[in-house]
Amino acid sequence: MKRIRLVFLCLLITQGVYSQKRTYLPDYAGSVRYTMNPVISLSAYTPTLSTREETLIKMKMESVQRALRANPELSPPNGIEVILQASLPEPPSDQDWLSLVRITLGMKIYPWFEEKGETGYQCAKCIKTVNLYFNQPEKLYQRKGLNSKGVIKDDNGLMLFPEPLKIAEQNECPVYDNGIIVVALPGNPLWVPVSVDEYNKALIRSLEFRMLQKPKLKKELTMEIARINDEIAGFTEMQLKSPAWFGDKHGAWYEATGPDSRPLVRMNPAYFDNTKARISVQLIILESDLIGQGENKSPYLTDPQHIYESEQTIKILQKMDFAGLRKFMN
Repeated sequence: MKRIRLVFLCLLITQGVYSQKRTYLPDYAGSVRYTMNPVISLSAYTPTLSTREETLIKMKMESVQRALRANPELSPPNGIEVILQASLPEPPSDQDWLSLVRITLGMKIYPWFEEKGETGYQCAKCIKTVNLYFNQPEKLYQRKGLNSKGVIKDDNGLMLFPEPLKIAEQNECPVYDNGIIVVALPGNPLWVPVSVDEYNKALIRSLEFRMLQKPKLKKELTMEIARINDEIAGFTEMQLKSPAWFGDKHGAWYEATGPDSRPLVRMNPAYFDNTKARISVQLIILESDLIGQGENKSPYLTDPQHIYESEQTIKILQKMDFAGLRKFMN
């Protein structure tokens, strides 16, 4: 009987421990911390970064993080811990047309909570991330750049991608459905249309390359190429020269083919001025998985699994002065 009582008592204690829920602390005084990875003269840049360039980059990122701290939700942050970290990623091999130095400023947002009698914020599953990308144009087509056709590039190696859909505007900066907010300079557009003929030729070239890589798919890919050529055969010369659309056809079409059809575009290198100092900032892209078409046409989404930290991050985004970031562009 004593043994049964002991087991029952252990079960009660265990149940009590596991029934304790994490309690968020919205009034807890959090902080914002900033670090920058050691700036090393990256061999990917030719010539390598000079000591003066490294110093100017550090100074600019210090100024940017101070501007971010001015956000009403971060001065000071209540109920969250915010860690900012700047770094210099190496340029992708297909971006050699752009000489500008690339910088990433990541913002990690942790909720303060109490659990099992202890207070903390380190929770790998609770973290929300907001990234600011400086001079990284490929971030324009993240999440929407890769479609069922794979990576499609033109003769110059520029990515051809479905145009992101503008869903809102904040501080005169467009918000897009692929999770980004763009801070750009006036003047040349960031992307330009692609013709039906150009996209379909690039698509066929990509499929032929895949065939060489994966001979087992030769029959399937050959049939897909034949379908695309059948579509092309029905186009007029004017339709081939028309701006391309991606939709429910095998290849690009000369008009929208359904509600989810999107124009096909490519990055416009002419937007950037390579005659300026390579540490100049000419494009800023802010990215978050909470940016998207939400309820009531809101540009922000709610993550039902981690509602508290999502709501805190959305409050930060709503109060962020995106247009104010233009003062760091030149």
